[in-house]
Amino acid sequence: MASDGDSGRRLENAALMCPTRIQPKLLPLEIDLSAAFSFEQGVGRAELLQFGPQLERARQALLDNPSAADNSGWKQPQHILADYHRQRKTSLLGQILAVAKQLRETVDRVVVLGPPRLVAAASSLFTACGHPHHNDLSRGQRGGRPRIYFVPALPDNDALQALLEILPHGRLLQTVDERWGIVALDENIVSPARGEQDPRQLLAGLFSLLWDQLQSTTTAAGEVQLAVAIGPQQSPLVALAEQIGMARIDLAESNSAAHFQAGVLFAGSVIGLDVVKLLHGAQAMAERFATAPVGNNPPLDLAGLWHLLAKRFRDRSCQIEPATTELAPLARQLSGSECSHRQSLLLIQWLPQGSRTDRLSVKIAAGSGSMDRRNCKEQLLTDLAAENAKAVRTARTANGKFTALVKIPLVDEGAVGQLIEMHHLASAVEHLLLFA
Repeated sequence: MASDGDSGRRLENAALMCPTRIQPKLLPLEIDLSAAFSFEQGVGRAELLQFGPQLERARQALLDNPSAADNSGWKQPQHILADYHRQRKTSLLGQILAVAKQLRETVDRVVVLGPPRLVAAASSLFTACGHPHHNDLSRGQRGGRPRIYFVPALPDNDALQALLEILPHGRLLQTVDERWGIVALDENIVSPARGEQDPRQLLAGLFSLLWDQLQSTTTAAGEVQLAVAIGPQQSPLVALAEQIGMARIDLAESNSAAHFQAGVLFAGSVIGLDVVKLLHGAQAMAERFATAPVGNNPPLDLAGLWHLLAKRFRDRSCQIEPATTELAPLARQLSGSECSHRQSLLLIQWLPQGSRTDRLSVKIAAGSGSMDRRNCKEQLLTDLAAENAKAVRTARTANGKFTALVKIPLVDEGAVGQLIEMHHLASAVEHLLLFA
């Protein structure tokens, strides 16, 4: 039988993983470039600081004109938060929080349907910040947050049919534990070429299919409370939502940064993520970018290092490798491909410095010996992750490759917001440097 102390720790750990937990103070990310400098190859801190004036000019150009680079979405968190502080309930974020709260208190399962880009962004945020086995927890353990099913708008017959098989339909659902709902997302896209299918039509068609199933579970008066559409006013999906009379949030325009799209923030809020803290994390990184000097400015330092390496070695390959599986989807999205430290000239490691739960230890045999308990020593899994990351850095240095280490105090919404904004800004600055 567990002791009172053990039970207390389990409850505390559950609270850390629960979206209703009391959030700790936002702690800044730090970058360690010691494994990215090589005296023999002429890349060091001195070279980065000498490059400072060019970085300053690129920073000022981006601050003066946020659209100066391809990635102009980095200002979106600041705009959303400023609007929220001015208008609260009537702001976009105020609407998102209010409607999301109403939906999650009404249903126990939510289907998030939308363009693959937005669904992937919402899924990566949830994987990074949520409980890894969220759908397997009871509603109480989930803090009252619904189970979540991500459905990208693709003509994937088997995946959709499998989902329909587990969603109740054809009968009235009386309780919250039975009911399910739909979050439908859309965004502005470039009009398809003549003869090509408009992906927005497929999205509207898939929504209609799910809507037909949902209608069979409730009354005509109740059905409109079980689905929400978020998208630009000219979207066929939003037009259909207006025709049905269901809740919707109209967007004047869509932002290019998928993780800070209103629809993605709404989906995150429904499933219990602290999207306000996510935005505050991004804002904190943007403020640091605007004020901190080269050498203590993660986006500028990362962009400067990347550009110096690209000029010296004519190789712009750069990958992100997280030390934890929860951050892998986000890393793939921000780097644009699968992580591979064996191939890229520059590797950016993400290493959490703390854990959200009790730290586990395992018995590791000394050297290549057998698992005789006398030859084993206890090692924390978090320490092993740090050792593995260090071994990768050492091997890459020996092979003439470069590694930047991003130290994450704790993986939560604030840290994830900082990570996303850091890479958006670094990419924007590097783009300006490349075409200067």
